[in-house]
Amino acid sequence: MTSGNLFSKLMREDCKRRTWAFALVFLAFFFILPIGLALAMEDAANTQYYVYNGYRDFVQDPSMPLAVYQEKLLELKTKVVLSQAEFGNGMVVFLMMAAAVVMGVSSFSYLHNRKKVDFYHSIPVRRELIYSARYVGGILIVGISYLINLILMYGVALSYGVGTAGIAGAMAGGLALNMLFFLLMYAAVVIAMMMTGNMVVGILASGVFFFFFPAVMLVLEGYCDIFFVTTARNAWTSDGSPFMWGMKYLSPFSVYLTALDWRLDEIVKHVPELICSGFGVLALFFLGLQLYRIRPSEAAGKAMAFKRTMAPIRILLVLGCGLAGGLFFWAMQSKLRWGLFGTIVFIILTHCIVEIIYNFDFKKLLGSKLQLALCLAAGVLVFLSFRYDWYGYDSYLPDTDKVVSASLDLDIDSGWLNNQFVSRDDQGEYVLDYKQAYENIEKDMKLTDMDLVMPLVEEGRRSTLLNRDERLGIVKPVTQVRNVSYIGGADGPTSIFIAGKTGGEDGPSDTGIKAYHTGMTVCYQMGNGRSVRRSYQIALSDVMDVYGQLYKEAAYKEGLYPVFHETPGNLVKVIYREGGMSAYTGEDSRTIEKLLVAYQTDFMALDTQTRIKEAPVGAISFVTKEARDYMDRNLKQMRSGGRGGYWDMSMEDFIQYWPVYPSFTHTLQILEGEGAEPGKHFAADNTRSVTINVQSLFYNRDSGSGLPQDDELADLQRKNPYYTEEGNLVITDPAGIAQLMGAVMEDEFQSMDQFHQVSGAVSYCDVELEGNIHVSGILLLDRMTPGMLGIFEGLPLENIL
Repeated sequence: MTSGNLFSKLMREDCKRRTWAFALVFLAFFFILPIGLALAMEDAANTQYYVYNGYRDFVQDPSMPLAVYQEKLLELKTKVVLSQAEFGNGMVVFLMMAAAVVMGVSSFSYLHNRKKVDFYHSIPVRRELIYSARYVGGILIVGISYLINLILMYGVALSYGVGTAGIAGAMAGGLALNMLFFLLMYAAVVIAMMMTGNMVVGILASGVFFFFFPAVMLVLEGYCDIFFVTTARNAWTSDGSPFMWGMKYLSPFSVYLTALDWRLDEIVKHVPELICSGFGVLALFFLGLQLYRIRPSEAAGKAMAFKRTMAPIRILLVLGCGLAGGLFFWAMQSKLRWGLFGTIVFIILTHCIVEIIYNFDFKKLLGSKLQLALCLAAGVLVFLSFRYDWYGYDSYLPDTDKVVSASLDLDIDSGWLNNQFVSRDDQGEYVLDYKQAYENIEKDMKLTDMDLVMPLVEEGRRSTLLNRDERLGIVKPVTQVRNVSYIGGADGPTSIFIAGKTGGEDGPSDTGIKAYHTGMTVCYQMGNGRSVRRSYQIALSDVMDVYGQLYKEAAYKEGLYPVFHETPGNLVKVIYREGGMSAYTGEDSRTIEKLLVAYQTDFMALDTQTRIKEAPVGAISFVTKEARDYMDRNLKQMRSGGRGGYWDMSMEDFIQYWPVYPSFTHTLQILEGEGAEPGKHFAADNTRSVTINVQSLFYNRDSGSGLPQDDELADLQRKNPYYTEEGNLVITDPAGIAQLMGAVMEDEFQSMDQFHQVSGAVSYCDVELEGNIHVSGILLLDRMTPGMLGIFEGLPLENIL
């Protein structure tokens, strides 16, 4: 008998013995594919194709020609079929994973039975032929079941009037990709069966191949994220992270999950991954074949078939689980002793469990004591290396000679930037997209003067390392006591602020400098093409001179604020906001151009001292053509019958507003010429009343809780006529309003200028303007004068200030 005939006979006999597996897999595919499609088509029709029609009901408009209606209906039905047939169907993915385990285990389960092993290895057939026949048989059971049900699924699609070449192509593409990743998982399960002598242990080994290495990458990512405090943003979870690469590609299971994001029409982008997966299938097949060749027959019934693999597997499992235990207990308590406790306990427990599995004997749980000791030492050292940063990650500073340029992203300057913008998708439709501000900053900002960059970085590094040591318990934090001081009073709004008194060995010392704490991320563009990022917390007061010079740099502002890249030709509207409303809207192209040039000039001239002394009086936005067209399109769709008949978004939700300061003379002159009256809408002369809710000041007092009542209320109202029994201060007299409005800024502008210190428990107030317009205001502590304190007479000032 030829090898080919023998191979076919062996495979047929194997498939006959596994008829139960074929029936099980076939039924699963039957209910997921053809039946699943029929249910999806019925559900889509019952909901008027809402999900497939851009979340709008699809109804036949009387004005719509019948041919157009039928064409659109066919398009929607095709989307339903594609959602079930193309690559990415979650139920199919789950079935392929389950089938890989079932087929892999059932194909070589005989290896775990000594009698069956003796029988198969006694017949005059080479092991390679037995291996190949049973291996291919498991693949054919799944592949044939899948293919038959795809044909049935295509028939269901035809019965609903859908039968295009695109459907068949999507089905074929889904079949090819799903089978590819099935083969990858199937091969891993086969290897697990080859390396073990017990079915349960083989299934456990399959789980290790599927999940262990991605889990280790996740644990290491957790260590880096927790202990490397200068990590910039999502450095360890971004696509460029080695840990993310490991989580995606170090197991057949994770490779399959990663591929689910692929689109068939963009499959060319993933040819390298497909080639690697194909070679992976072949490599695992031949690895399994080699293991089968050398596998001793007496391994049946043992936990592991190859003794030499026991120690490496044990060490990897023990160390991985030990590090996970240390991370778990550190996350609970953030203390060294608990981290070490978790590491040691999990190493010992995992070692004992592995020894019990290896030997099938509870008495052997403390075997291999030398390896246990080595694992304990290695686990403790790895934990300490992260805790004390033996790698020098947080203390890193580059050699400035090797830095080509750098970008600085300070939260105080960029934290208020809008991350939404309008763009076109692949179909040419306007969509609202999201892009973090730092992406543009790193692309557009090119700072080459390291004398402006490194002093900020060095101060941030020093401050962050000190905070790191305090947080991790390496040094004890210095106790700081803050006292309220009222300094000056004769120099106007900026003459009163909080002075921090810090107690130390030399006694208390007064400081009259506000710290202006902010986050800062630096991105170095190195000469070798690498980008290196670090993130710090910094007190700008310690480097205010350098920061002031940096803020004057054109390269800094142009890289930070997209408004400097706007061109008049792409703008269709300008909006000025003040007093909680759009105070001016202009669409004349010449006015837009003049305002843009004027604003860019004023904004470029803005310095840090002006930001500290002044507060924005309003905000301006330059609307692009894309934003206008996006708004118009959605309003048109809303009026044409979108579900609910409304669209709950206005242009203000996604366009960027920019602050307008009193010193922006060029911009203000043009706005005044257009009749906008900047600075007069949110002003004392246009204000009817200011209401400040002070209820929180009276809760949890030593004398009880709740608002003042009876005699206490009467006494408070004698001291403070603004106080009402509802717990509000209502200022209606022009003198009181004029005095208080000097320290009130519109709440929506506060994020644009965070150099102002916000008041304590009574930060917000309601400002009623003429025309019954209510605007949320915010009290600025650094703009309050001693004369304003009379408004808060009888109230606990320490809570306000």
